[in-house]
Amino acid sequence: MSKEIEYTLKYREKGEKKTIDLKIDFSSNYCIRKLNEIMQVTEKVRLSWSRMQGLAAKKSALKTEQPTGYKELIKATDKEIRELTEETLALNGVEILKERFELTKQLLEDNGYREEFLFDYDFWDRQVDPLDNIEFLALAIYKDLDEKKNKETTSLTSRTSLAH
Repeated sequence: MSKEIEYTLKYREKGEKKTIDLKIDFSSNYCIRKLNEIMQVTEKVRLSWSRMQGLAAKKSALKTEQPTGYKELIKATDKEIRELTEETLALNGVEILKERFELTKQLLEDNGYREEFLFDYDFWDRQVDPLDNIEFLALAIYKDLDEKKNKETTSLTSRTSLAH
C-alpha cells in the first residue's frame, strides 16, 4: 500500500516568503529510477569537487613548503585538477538540473497538480531553494521505503553539490 506524504514547499515571490502544501501518494518506477540516476551524477560531482579542494590545498602546501621537486609535483597536481574539472564538466550539471525539473513536473502531474506555476522551470530555478527541491523529490519518491532507508536517502540528498 502506498503512503501519502505532505510536503510544505517554501518559495519566494518577489522577495516575499510563501509556501504551498503538496500531497503525494503516487511515485512511479520511472520516478524512482530517474531520481537514482540524478543522485548518482550529483554524488560524482560532489566527490570530484571534494577531491579538487584537497588538491588545491596540496598545491598551496607545496608552494609554501617547497620540498625537493615541488615544481614537478605542482605540475602533476595542476594536471589532476584539470582532468577532474573536465570530467566534472562532462557530467553536464545543467542537464541534470533540467532532468530534476522534468522529474519534479512528472511527479506533480502524476499526482494531479495543475497549478501552472508548478510546471514553470523558472519557478523551480529562481524561486525554490535547490535543497528544498531535492528534499521534496527524495521524500516523495522514496516515501514507500522503510523509514530507515528514507532517512539515509534524505541525508544523502542534503549533501549534494548540484543543488545550485
